[in-house]
Amino acid sequence: MNPYFRAGALAPLLLGAAACAHAQDAGLHAAFEAAWQRQPAQQAQAARQAELDAKLRAAGALTPAPASVSVSQRTDQIGSKLGQREAEVEFDVPLWLPGQKGRERALARAEGGVYAAAQRLAQWRLAGELRQAYWQARIDADEHALAVQRSASARALAADVARRVKAGELARVDANRATGEEQGAR
Repeated sequence: MNPYFRAGALAPLLLGAAACAHAQDAGLHAAFEAAWQRQPAQQAQAARQAELDAKLRAAGALTPAPASVSVSQRTDQIGSKLGQREAEVEFDVPLWLPGQKGRERALARAEGGVYAAAQRLAQWRLAGELRQAYWQARIDADEHALAVQRSASARALAADVARRVKAGELARVDANRATGEEQGAR
């Protein structure tokens, strides 16, 4: 037989198998997306990303913390009435220590990388659990179908053996054995 003809005859089967695998992958992908949307890691992603962005912006700021102004006033009018009054105005502007700004920026970037890696790890774990559950369900369905088929075969065999015992072709022991097999299959 011509090998090209054999390959041509197998092509529809191979295309059908590929289409089935693609449909399963599409179904698994949709299931993964639905499951991922319900994960706490995904639900908190926007807030965590905003926090990381804020840290990066803070690391690039002019000062490490916001400047502050405080005003205080003292007077002696209640006690001695000497007319002493004092007012203080204080400006507080924190400064970056040498190299601190670069380290803060590097730390913020590193935290972003760690967070992204943790998200990918959570996705991979979820995908693995989903695939495991999918294939376990497929195995269970196949085992159930096999058990149903085995039960039907045992029932047919028991009926055939009972008919042959009634006809005198087989011994009663064979009927008992076939009945036991049928019950075991059920």
